[in-house]
Amino acid sequence: MMNHCPKTCGLCRLLEGIRAAKEAEKDVQLPSAEDLKGIVAGVAKLQKLYDLPIDLMVSGTIHDFHTSVELSTWDCLQIGQYFIDENIFSNAWLWFNHIFNTSTDLDVKEYVRSQLEFIKNSHDTTWRHDESYFPSLLSQSPYQSPLRGLFSLSCTKASSVMLHHIPPSTSADFSCKLTTRGNPFFILQLIKQETVSEDPEIILFHDVISDSEIETLKRLARDNLRRDVKPNRRSEHAVLDRNDAVVKAVERRASMLSGLKMADPTETDPEALKIRNYGAYQ
Repeated sequence: MMNHCPKTCGLCRLLEGIRAAKEAEKDVQLPSAEDLKGIVAGVAKLQKLYDLPIDLMVSGTIHDFHTSVELSTWDCLQIGQYFIDENIFSNAWLWFNHIFNTSTDLDVKEYVRSQLEFIKNSHDTTWRHDESYFPSLLSQSPYQSPLRGLFSLSCTKASSVMLHHIPPSTSADFSCKLTTRGNPFFILQLIKQETVSEDPEIILFHDVISDSEIETLKRLARDNLRRDVKPNRRSEHAVLDRNDAVVKAVERRASMLSGLKMADPTETDPEALKIRNYGAYQ
């Protein structure tokens, strides 16, 4: 049809494309509404947890990693709405402000303006000192950074900021050192240990898994991911085969680092190494 149609309106090409798309849909499982909600929630949580600059994230830049994937205005609206639904008003305010300042669509700006007013009123009438809010009322100061919790600060290694949030008795020794962890296995290859908190004890071990091991674990998990069945959890997990040489090595190293015994293979239900994906479903 496309080759012999004398008309130049392009309708034949369009109809042919529609037919091809419908044929492809028969063999392709498209994301459901729940899948999309899970993706939005995952992106929103990552941005909040690691305090990623919104403008860079929208342009496809995360820390020093640049991608060609950008977030559209619609994407940003969904993320902002997620924060509203979760009553995380500080981050909702930041996302809708970003949309208002970058969008040229007058209808979008009018909608966003009404959402900003709603967020401000909700934030100020329910204000409390936690990471869902700003340090002070929005009606008094519209330009603020959200309060951040200890877990978020730990993830971003913001030790200098954490000193103001952790009681003095627990923040006496933020140190980095090379250690054997009392295990002769590490004498020739010392472990890089960073103490983040003493009470509760939080320790980071750096460079204990090689890039090739990481790729192997990802490969082992990729074809075995299964959706979690717990309510309100949009994630997948894979239980790794502990007979694999890399899995054995990682489990053994983790046991020596932590001082905890490995699961006994003779037990009825030993806890195996798992990989969990909080991003998009397969």
